[in-house]
Amino acid sequence: MGAVINDGAVTFFKMPSWNELVIYELHVGTFNRSSPDAVGTFEDVIAKLYYLKSLGINCIELLPVAEFSGGISWGYNPAHPFAIEQDYGGADAFAKLVNEAHKRGIAVIMDVVYGHFGPSDVDLWQFDGWSENDKGGIYFYNDHRSDTPWGDTRPDYGREEVRQYLRDNALMWIEKYHCDGLRMDATSYIRYEGGGLGYDTEIEEGNILMRDINSEIREKYPHVLTFAEDLKGDCRVTDAIEHNGLAYGSQWDMNFVHPVREVIEDTHEDSRDLQKIVDALEFKYSNDAFCRIVYTESHDEVANGKARVPEEI
Repeated sequence: MGAVINDGAVTFFKMPSWNELVIYELHVGTFNRSSPDAVGTFEDVIAKLYYLKSLGINCIELLPVAEFSGGISWGYNPAHPFAIEQDYGGADAFAKLVNEAHKRGIAVIMDVVYGHFGPSDVDLWQFDGWSENDKGGIYFYNDHRSDTPWGDTRPDYGREEVRQYLRDNALMWIEKYHCDGLRMDATSYIRYEGGGLGYDTEIEEGNILMRDINSEIREKYPHVLTFAEDLKGDCRVTDAIEHNGLAYGSQWDMNFVHPVREVIEDTHEDSRDLQKIVDALEFKYSNDAFCRIVYTESHDEVANGKARVPEEI
């Protein structure tokens, strides 16, 4: 069930089951903006919920809406994790969007970023004036572990207080705004210093952070969905904790998106390998067909020199 706040009364709607989930990834800043120079808002999204429903989707995944530098970012540069982007309309407007989506039977998944902050406009940087090696101070690693592809701002998961800060943020989206799930961005960079690319050093305290968050959500809110954008094809991400897993409900599936795009974009019969499609369809994580999210389009797949599948063809 997902909670809906309506005129002071709490009502409920039935969440889609895993095999019924059809997700629309949505960037508030550009989804329904009034002009190319404007920034889209939560109210603009509400105005198009009828359109989304008509497409047959039953879940929207919002690119991060925590306050970030600038006005139209994708949101993967969070500066204030507990604040809602003012250019989008702020906290009250976001809560209204969640409620209006629920009224239409649409679940809301929030994209959250715990592998790095900023890197700009981050008030947590050298928060109390202390730091080592001119790094970020008490909220961040102050050695080589601070480094990520998105800035020198990996949180210090080794500090219990920092893990609690991130746990509190994860629970905020569920308890305060009644989101129906979390999609955690770039989880491989929470569990590995280099993102798990080849020989790499594991960050065990990052694994502890994710296990703790997922365990608490499963215990308190079993209806809430948890996804990992890990993209390493690793069953450990969705394995149970008793099997040394991280206990995510599902993960974005690299074993689907890449081979499927490759095959359907190939316009030559002699080089098109349909076995790759078969393998992609039959693949499972953690011996469960519903422990993966399959897709051919995402913000990453249509940017940085790439495009939507019909355009590529």
